Amino acid sequence: MRGLITGVSFERQLMAGAVVIAAAAVSAPASAQTRNFDVPEQTASRGIPAFAKQAGVQILASGNLVAGKRTKQVRGRYPVEEGLKLLLDGTGLVASFNGSGQIITIQPAPRVTASAVEGEPFVADEEIIVTGSRIRGSVSPSPVTRITAEQMRDAGQTNLGDVVRALPQNYAGGQNPGVVRGSPRFNDENLSSASSVNLRGIGADATLTILNGRRLSYNAAQQAVDISAIPISAVQRIEVLTDGASAIYGSDAVAGVVNVILKRDYDGVQTSARFGASTDGGNEQQQYELLAGKRWSSGGLIAAVQYDRIGEVTAGQRSYTSSLDPSQTLIPFQRHYSALVSGHQSLGGAVEFGIDALYSNRRDFRCSPQAVTGSCLVYGSEGRSKNVSFAISPQLTVGLPGDWQLTAMGSYGTDKSTVQTDFYFGSSLFAVYPAEFSNRVIGGEIGAEGPVFALPGGAARLAVGAGVRRNNLRGYTASVAGGVTAVQTDYNDGQTTQYLFGEVSLPIVSPQNDIAFLDRFVLTGALRYERYPGVDELATPKLGFIAAPSPDVEFRATWGKSFKAPTLYQRFRPQTARLLRTLDFGAAGYPAGATVLEMAGANPDLKAERATTWTATLGLMPSFAPGLKIDISYFRTRYRDRVVIPIESRTGALTNPLYTDFINFAPTRAQIDANITGSSGLLNNSGVPVDLSTVVAIVDKRDRNASSQLIRGLDVSTNYDIALSDRNRLSAGVSLTYLKSRQELIAGQGNIDMAGTIFDPPHWRARANLVWSNSAVTAGAFLSHAGGLRDDRRLPVEHVGSTTTLDLTLRAALDDSGLKGTAVSFSLLNAFNAKPDLIRTTDPSTPPYDSTNYSAAGRFIGFTLEQRW
Repeated sequence: MRGLITGVSFERQLMAGAVVIAAAAVSAPASAQTRNFDVPEQTASRGIPAFAKQAGVQILASGNLVAGKRTKQVRGRYPVEEGLKLLLDGTGLVASFNGSGQIITIQPAPRVTASAVEGEPFVADEEIIVTGSRIRGSVSPSPVTRITAEQMRDAGQTNLGDVVRALPQNYAGGQNPGVVRGSPRFNDENLSSASSVNLRGIGADATLTILNGRRLSYNAAQQAVDISAIPISAVQRIEVLTDGASAIYGSDAVAGVVNVILKRDYDGVQTSARFGASTDGGNEQQQYELLAGKRWSSGGLIAAVQYDRIGEVTAGQRSYTSSLDPSQTLIPFQRHYSALVSGHQSLGGAVEFGIDALYSNRRDFRCSPQAVTGSCLVYGSEGRSKNVSFAISPQLTVGLPGDWQLTAMGSYGTDKSTVQTDFYFGSSLFAVYPAEFSNRVIGGEIGAEGPVFALPGGAARLAVGAGVRRNNLRGYTASVAGGVTAVQTDYNDGQTTQYLFGEVSLPIVSPQNDIAFLDRFVLTGALRYERYPGVDELATPKLGFIAAPSPDVEFRATWGKSFKAPTLYQRFRPQTARLLRTLDFGAAGYPAGATVLEMAGANPDLKAERATTWTATLGLMPSFAPGLKIDISYFRTRYRDRVVIPIESRTGALTNPLYTDFINFAPTRAQIDANITGSSGLLNNSGVPVDLSTVVAIVDKRDRNASSQLIRGLDVSTNYDIALSDRNRLSAGVSLTYLKSRQELIAGQGNIDMAGTIFDPPHWRARANLVWSNSAVTAGAFLSHAGGLRDDRRLPVEHVGSTTTLDLTLRAALDDSGLKGTAVSFSLLNAFNAKPDLIRTTDPSTPPYDSTNYSAAGRFIGFTLEQRW
């Protein structure tokens, strides 16, 4: 039969646009067979024949149809139909089985078109918008790391917080459950045991976390998103874009974007139960999961429920914290419920409706003694927090003539954190400090995408749209002592944002052009305009290209502008006026009784933080080593106008020339009165009665746009998938990051190092994996390394040692043992019980290790039982 070719000559014929078949005869319907697959991510010209050979089926595909496309990795045991769907995910292609199921034809995914026949069974458009682009079927020139549900399971990771903390590009400083006292940064805290992403250590508020491409409500006060609120069983994969992306997504996407992508279709019911604990004590974990789904001809629905209970880790359970009171909490107790529903349904013809909904409820507890001679009930505090969040995102997709698609979407989310801190003095309850931070987001967007004109490499495509979003924050703090409640802060403010965006993809050359030494060349561009009334107006561009001299080698590069709007906390929390002695600032030569008025708090006049980013990536997929993929990326971000507290320490502030712009050395009485009137009230900490005539200076410590940062470094990612035999496969990989970053707090102050210093990311982080599997057993080993740090907080500078941990996992499917659908898993995390290096502390109740870089969990043993019903 003319046009039938083998996988060996597939690619050569493919470039000529031939109709091809990768063939292997079978006797049973292909859709009914279950096979072991080991097909790496690669060009479709290689991926489809490789899948056909392993599946033992015939696959017909047009060369022009698959030219320039890449198929996804398929590893594991799947029915052929399900495996082929995974292979084609994101390509804009679907498989059509003939009546016997023995011949499979690759076709374009059914479009939502205006000419669709009313009442015809609807097949959802499987083209997935790649993180970093709004154009269907595109390939982003930005570096993107993909972590699949299978890879999370192989690594023994059971919540998304654990997944992102294992990324070499991520830093655990910010809002995370393992962060304890010691860091000098206000943003390094654990208010509600949420887990935020902090790429490059730039800030959890400078990394955008989205769910199926849509925004969630912020958590607490720091404008970060709790990624651990999402049930892990509902997640298909996570895509991490480590590049500035404000031109695509708007504010917050300075360091990058983390997109949590849900399973679109799942048919069946799956339950699991997990138990484990740390061998040194504490961290007892229980986790129960339920995932259920149903597919039908015109849509599908999935639902997931997860319950977690995690015991606390205390200082008395770890040898390196023996100097602390044994009751001090290192990792808080948590109880967490979460639920998610996601569905899509054809409304007839050209219209599809989809919706995602998420609910999370978390409580935690911690004990914080202020001395080493008694528990928090003697002298210290007990803290209890409750965090409840909710999100719902509907979407309507309408097909238009000419392969255009119109999308309208909305989002609504809330996140409420309530905290009560009970302070004890002399074994008696001295005061209670309640606090509440309530966030809300509501937004709507409409956009269109489709081809605009033909180019040699294919159709140029355009995406345009507009939207509006409003964020609100309510903050409340108070103290209750002696039956009297004193409100410290109480505010409820918001910000409305309007935006327009456009993006274009220009395929100049594609493989079907058959040009020597140029397999593919694509140009991309995006521009976004955002208006923040009362704050700023910004236009952020981004340009990129992909150039591949051959299918084995690819160059990608991007350049763009990004920004982050000031947080609502930075703009609207109350301003404080405090009267202090000049001696509190270490100043001499002033008259006896001289005082200073210190202003601190929010600044409603803040402008947006701005960044310029660029990346360059070399991708290698050598044909002589099928399954091998190497990416090497250089990144650089210049970040300016960062919002900071300009004077971090009072000592020397009145005499340091760097602070001259923030101090009024000859204030008038009118200026003094105006500052006090604009604050929440005057606090007198001078030790003498208030006499404003003694004020010799106004020190302005209110937030302002003052800091600049330079972040640069190298990412290397290597993965090699090898088929050892028909039943055995091996996957090996290494991911590492080298980071350099520095900061100039105030212009003229000089640069100070960030990366490589204590309570900042180390220069080096790496993670290596080795996973072997066959049809029934999967065994994995994962080695993580965090480099050493310099403790330069005071002389002499000391070295903080690096940490290397080994995780081992084993999973066995028991189908062959008569327990159909049953699997058991065993995990040994931090197998050699590596401990953090000790650091210097000035407060005897401060834990003597860097909790932003090293975990107190220690060696952990876990066991999981899964059942598919």
